[in-house]
Amino acid sequence: MGTEGYLSCEWIESGISFNRRSLHACLIVHHGTGLPFFADYNGGELPLHDIMRIRREIQEKNRSGEPHPECRGCAHLKQKPWPTATHQIHFVGIAHYSHCNIQCNYCFLQTQDPASFESGFRPYRLLNTLQQLLDEGTLAPDAIID
Repeated sequence: MGTEGYLSCEWIESGISFNRRSLHACLIVHHGTGLPFFADYNGGELPLHDIMRIRREIQEKNRSGEPHPECRGCAHLKQKPWPTATHQIHFVGIAHYSHCNIQCNYCFLQTQDPASFESGFRPYRLLNTLQQLLDEGTLAPDAIID
């Protein structure tokens, strides 16, 4: 890595996001090009080896000068030297829910096609997964959980 670094963000470098039935590098949707996908997921053991492999592929694509298709246009991308992370996961996004009692009229939970929730409203359990990541030293003890 040269002094100019490469295009990336904190989520690509050390993030994981739990979506309804999938895992992603992030769940930042505002740029409209997608969510960097890791794997289908509905709870249980994390496919950590696959996640790290896909993360490296995303990083390599961004290093090439042409952003990964699902990162293209994201305001969080920064060109800089990225230090090697002390832990594989520093950022955790939790959005594996499909029900909320606030019912904001602008929220996707209120406006999304109800058929997309046919797999149910109950989120998968994460406590044991997060505890395992901590116990293994994969999750930073000072991780940001969003």
